[in-house]
Amino acid sequence: MQERKRPRRVALLEGVGAGLALALADALATGVQRTPWRMLALVLGFGLVVGTAAGLAGSLARRRGVALALVVAAGGLLDVLSLASKELPGNATALGIAAPLACLACLPCLFLRAEQRGAPVSFVLLAAVPGGSLLVGLLGASVLTLSAAALLPLVVGAALLTPLFAKSPLPRIVAALAAGVLLALPVLSRDSEEPRRDRNLAAPDAPAEDAPDVLLVIVDTLRADAVPTDGDTLYARMAREGVRFDQCISTAPWTLPSVASILTSQLPSQHGATRTGRPLPLDVTTLAEVFAGAGYRTAAFTGGAFLSPAFRLDQGFERFDARAELGFRPFVLHVPLAWRVAKNRYVPLRPLVRWMREYPGVSGVREAATAWYAERDRGRPAFLLVHTYEAHDYYLYHPAVDDSFLDEIGSPGARFAERLSVHPGELLDARQEDLDWFEQVYSRRIAHVGRELGALVETIERNGERDLVVALVSDHGEGWDAGRRRVHHGGRLHDDLLRVPLFVLAPGRVPAGAVREEQVSTLDVMPMLLDLAGIPAPAGLAGTSPFSTEDGAPPRVAWSEERASGADLYSLRSDGWKMVRDGAGPELGFDLAADPLEDFPRDDAPAPLPELLRSFVELFPARAVDDTELDQATRAHLEAIGYL
Repeated sequence: MQERKRPRRVALLEGVGAGLALALADALATGVQRTPWRMLALVLGFGLVVGTAAGLAGSLARRRGVALALVVAAGGLLDVLSLASKELPGNATALGIAAPLACLACLPCLFLRAEQRGAPVSFVLLAAVPGGSLLVGLLGASVLTLSAAALLPLVVGAALLTPLFAKSPLPRIVAALAAGVLLALPVLSRDSEEPRRDRNLAAPDAPAEDAPDVLLVIVDTLRADAVPTDGDTLYARMAREGVRFDQCISTAPWTLPSVASILTSQLPSQHGATRTGRPLPLDVTTLAEVFAGAGYRTAAFTGGAFLSPAFRLDQGFERFDARAELGFRPFVLHVPLAWRVAKNRYVPLRPLVRWMREYPGVSGVREAATAWYAERDRGRPAFLLVHTYEAHDYYLYHPAVDDSFLDEIGSPGARFAERLSVHPGELLDARQEDLDWFEQVYSRRIAHVGRELGALVETIERNGERDLVVALVSDHGEGWDAGRRRVHHGGRLHDDLLRVPLFVLAPGRVPAGAVREEQVSTLDVMPMLLDLAGIPAPAGLAGTSPFSTEDGAPPRVAWSEERASGADLYSLRSDGWKMVRDGAGPELGFDLAADPLEDFPRDDAPAPLPELLRSFVELFPARAVDDTELDQATRAHLEAIGYL
């Protein structure tokens, strides 16, 4: 009886040991020193669950090697399924090829000799699971790389059956040490660009005694017609107590060129940050640099990705924190297997996602900005930039916000039901019914952002000794029209992407409750804030302050352009007309009053608009900017939100 129990106990211990080996390999590939304790606990718990289940199955089979084989197969299969689970081109083919290969990885475990079974061999075998994930992270997801990731445990297992590893324990120990080092190497240097910078700037001029504090708020992906102007949000307060510009046009339909234009008052062709690999040149003067030179303390708290030091948008800021929205460092080459399973479309584990506190979102930005403002040098005025992706990331589950309304709006269609993570590329061919559901999430997120930002402004007002100037703007809008194939953003210049909100709150400096109907541009934000702060604007700005424009001035021209992914689109908007051109193609005119959705191009646009549009390249010659290799952390964040 005792001898019958012993193999079962051995099999159970074998399974638990294999599960712990999987957890150790997963933690090493993720970067133990950079992983929050909650995530490490999740990884360990996942390994114990998988290992215990495999050990129980092995004890029923009464054969050594079965438990290890099951852990290897389960780890490899879950790894491949989670890497290829999104409905992107080629993933179905990849799953069909890679999933059976992952299951075959268990076979070598069944042929290991008794003296070969042990901790070193288990670790080497299971290190191949995150090793495959690292391979996909380095080379990108494709049928080939996913198949290679699935085959890696099988190849490693076959190698362990060779005579070299059968004769002596030393090669197995050396292999285990080498596997640990190789897993750890990619993450040791993964952050070549730190997301937070503190710097001492050159001695500034003495600020004026009555210089106000200035807060610039950029709500990413907020289209003008989605802004609620009632309730307890900052938008509603700014509409009541400040100025609302109803016809504000962005310079670009996606974040990097648009935000760079807001912060420099230069069109994308002028400042050069026109595509993902092109950061803002160092010789372009930013709004923060002008404020710093005028004696202001400067700080920025952002959602990262494009608003990070990697793209040099930190120029002029003493404090620049690009991780204010994140609860922990983003994963780069390898995301823990347990975390992928918890957020996966197959087994979504919402309680675990809530417990992990991955994404404080705009609340994290508010807290970080409030802390900095409380600790600032009160002898000098402050320029503070806050930015949030809360509305932009409507396709990613954020428990702290979404749990308050998901029951109310129900579930999307079967394709997206129970999904905790959706790639924006999956929305491009989604049904209108599904887009309508995501738009409801988007709207609830916008309202939440408005309440959080309202609390931030109230805190600054309570703790400040100076007047406060607040401007709220967005970089671009979002598309929800499946019928016209105008979904997501980027790649086109329709008004659903270019028309954005612009509010200004400055008691005593601007009238309360005013609505301005004239056309303005996001290029005007920089000169407007300098104007309200009493600081001379530098020469060469493409925008002008709307508060310094004389009554009866001729209609303004708002320019926009799109240069990413080989596009060559540019447009102008003036006096109710819009002109769009693709490269050297014909100019398409739209009478926005009669055709607000831009469905019916016309060839009778008033002069001189067609000629003016054709002169864009001569008026704004493209700046030559070299492409820059992005650090892995920034690339991973951009991939998660759909830009890569």
